[in-house]
Amino acid sequence: MADYTVDKPAKLGEFLISKESLQPWRLPLLVSAGAITVVRGPAALTNLTAATQLLSGDKVSVASPLPVLTPAAADYRDYCFVPGSSSDPAVATLQKIMETRPQSKRLTSPASLEDFIDALSDSDITNPIRHLYIGSHANEAGDLFMPLQGSSSPAAAIDYEALQDAGKNNILKIDPKLLEPRPSASGQSIAAQFRVRGCRIGKAKPFLDQLKKALGGNISVNAPKHFEHVAEWSQPDGYFEYMDYDFQLRRPKAIGTKKEMVTAFLAAGLTDIDGKPIATALINAGVPANVKKQGEQSTDTDVKVPFAPKIFKTPLSFRYHREQFRTGMSGFPIDPDPAKLPARKAELKNQLLTDTASWPQFAATHPFPEWMRLGYSSIDEFLDGFTWTFKYDKKKKILFFNGERHVYDLIIPITESGTTMLLCNFYPTTSGTAVVEKMDAADKRLYETS
Repeated sequence: MADYTVDKPAKLGEFLISKESLQPWRLPLLVSAGAITVVRGPAALTNLTAATQLLSGDKVSVASPLPVLTPAAADYRDYCFVPGSSSDPAVATLQKIMETRPQSKRLTSPASLEDFIDALSDSDITNPIRHLYIGSHANEAGDLFMPLQGSSSPAAAIDYEALQDAGKNNILKIDPKLLEPRPSASGQSIAAQFRVRGCRIGKAKPFLDQLKKALGGNISVNAPKHFEHVAEWSQPDGYFEYMDYDFQLRRPKAIGTKKEMVTAFLAAGLTDIDGKPIATALINAGVPANVKKQGEQSTDTDVKVPFAPKIFKTPLSFRYHREQFRTGMSGFPIDPDPAKLPARKAELKNQLLTDTASWPQFAATHPFPEWMRLGYSSIDEFLDGFTWTFKYDKKKKILFFNGERHVYDLIIPITESGTTMLLCNFYPTTSGTAVVEKMDAADKRLYETS
């Protein structure tokens, strides 16, 4: 039994949150079980609720260990955090989805990921926790675009190194007791998941592993492997989410014509989530006539949706950008100049691997090295994936360098295999319309879990 003496007036719910991190939903169940008592003078207070006013000198007792609680499955909620401005259409629509999903509650008071974790023991948790969701823009390099802490810039990204620091400082660690008890289905307990919703972040498996560690290692992390899209629908009214394939080519030299681009994508052996080849006609339709134009070029394609008879026009998109390894030239001391390109590249490789003070993300022991974040399977593939420019300063005896590559993305909606039926989840805002969920977090074709 834990016994407390109230030192200043407070509501019972607020007092127990401060002393026991006791989520509000637990209070009525614990009171019913006789696990919480309040004594004022010689008598015990009755009809306790979270709003019961405590006075200085009251004695509050909480049973230890607490009794096992068994909420109904319908009482559980997914708690969601989607920061950002409503001026960003994707963010605003994802916020609406998290507010519309069944048994979901979006928390609006947290300003950062750390705040969201802290809120799990606060007054916002009015129902037991099923799963936790966070949503933002993201990428396959392991960048999650949301503030880590209240002091972070709104435009800051959480990367692997930020999660390492968070883990060391325990700022994201979740007390597993906050996730108990667990709901069950068909007699099996449903484990809690920390579900990240952001484009392709599931491809950055080391990032997910590090996020799991930072959260304390007691909750699995789940994230999409593909582009995520969200949109609003009318008749029936609601919001839906769906995914796109992102087929990417990375080249040290530019591809010049549509014919060459289509040939390159076909040579890459593009397959759908079931391992079947992507149709040549679809690739040809997605690649524009002018493949030298940087930015995004799109053309509509018709797909069906499982929640309405109307056709949905969604884009087939092609993106091209030239990418520098670094902004401006970097350099390292060497004497004499290796002069020949192969020798210079060999020296650059040695520099990246050995000068860990200057290039920590290239260290041979790094769990998520930069070459992996850029989409390569080895440092040698990374070096061959760029066209390198070298300049030797004879006076300073420094070899300056930079690299350039060309990145092409072919973005195609994910449909049920062999059909034009969009794989999606639909959450209606009008009564009498059914929820449709075709994208299951347990589907390994769509999501990665750590």
